[in-house]
Amino acid sequence: MTDILDMSQWYTAPQAIERLEANSGKKIDARYLRYLALNGKVEQYIISERVRLYSKKNIDDYVVEERGTKSGRAKRQKASDSRIAASKQGIQPKRKASKGGRPKKQQPGDESTDSNNAFALAF
Repeated sequence: MTDILDMSQWYTAPQAIERLEANSGKKIDARYLRYLALNGKVEQYIISERVRLYSKKNIDDYVVEERGTKSGRAKRQKASDSRIAASKQGIQPKRKASKGGRPKKQQPGDESTDSNNAFALAF
């Protein structure tokens, strides 16, 4: 049994690459298109070992950004969303705990907790 495809819903590889380049404003390699399909970012229909079609709805919406841009934007959005949700519930957002590290230098005249000053006084 053969499947009947509506070719108005699918791009060939060269058409998909051309559309991705138009969306992104940068040169896209055919390997990147295959990578997107293998990782489930873009739906593909395999006709043969060498011929594949790519879904127009996935390709038309996909924008290739510089490396790390999406990840950073997603992290900022997630943090912003959690702050908004916490403020709606009346909860103060948690602050990052101090990681320790080097103790702060004491200012001159602050002898309240300096053990060296106590030794100097006893000497």
